[in-house]
Amino acid sequence: MYEDILAAAIVQKALNGDAGAQTLLGQALDQHGQYQDAVKWLRSAADQGYDAAQLCLGNEYFWGHGVAQDYTLAQYWWRKAAEQGLAEGQALLGAAYYKGYGVAKNQQEAVSWLEKAAAQGNDRAISLLATIKSGTAGPQSAGGAAGQNQTMFCGSCGAQIPADSEFCPNCGATVRGGAGGAGAGGGQKSKGSGCSAFVTAAFVMLGVLGILAAIALPAYSKYTARAKFTEVTTAAGPIKQQVELCYIDLGTLEGCSDDRSGNAWNLERAVQETQSRYVDSVVVKDGVIGMISRNIKLGGQNGFTEIFVPRSCSTGSLGDSALCWSIAPDSTCKQKDLC
Repeated sequence: MYEDILAAAIVQKALNGDAGAQTLLGQALDQHGQYQDAVKWLRSAADQGYDAAQLCLGNEYFWGHGVAQDYTLAQYWWRKAAEQGLAEGQALLGAAYYKGYGVAKNQQEAVSWLEKAAAQGNDRAISLLATIKSGTAGPQSAGGAAGQNQTMFCGSCGAQIPADSEFCPNCGATVRGGAGGAGAGGGQKSKGSGCSAFVTAAFVMLGVLGILAAIALPAYSKYTARAKFTEVTTAAGPIKQQVELCYIDLGTLEGCSDDRSGNAWNLERAVQETQSRYVDSVVVKDGVIGMISRNIKLGGQNGFTEIFVPRSCSTGSLGDSALCWSIAPDSTCKQKDLC
């Protein structure tokens, strides 16, 4: 139960624009193989300047996950993260300069970035620096000399990687002299862009990514739709208030409809002011409020309804007249567990 609530909260925070939550959700989606959704969330966080998201988005372009493979854009986003002082971004940018991924080969520039990452204790930067300084040749693929257009497979995780890689960008394993992988004809490509371990370093105790992968993602569409639908439910609040004022004024619910106004209440205006990105329309008839959603898709359906039914009840020590509300069983949001 706790895990379910936490996963739903992260999805809600991501929808509300929280860059950290968007990064976690994006990486969890990536690990689940939902690459296009992953890229959407990572890009949103990266555009806000969130360094971990920039790193992960660069990895998506490196692997071609959810986007066309593009080494130039990969190093562009790695640079964004590196310039903010992120060691992993510095290490990957240094590797890009060393191997010419998206930029012209420049060993001096490569060493500069790798040394910055190594100074922060980044293992892959330390390993690649040692390789550069020792003059060790990069790995060769079974097809011949190493090059950007040839591939091999990481012996640790099975991911397909460029044949001249010094390390696997997916799992971080060092690959030297071809020892880390088979030729281009064997192996198995793994899921994931390779930044999950970095992104979740601060969340190890909570196991957030595991919670998202195990709970949120199988029900990702429902979590997202439910989070959006809360706006529909909240939007009904001001209309309920106007219905209650109408009821107090008229002494009955009959006539409390969306084309009516009276003493200190105006249902027509309340309905007009309710439209939003997720509220398509509202109908009020004799106190019953019908909310109709938009831009919320679940199971191929759209336009879910939430029908609020009032009944007279008494509250307070003086028995003041008031209304109590319930959601009608035939509301489609209830049938889909959105409300």
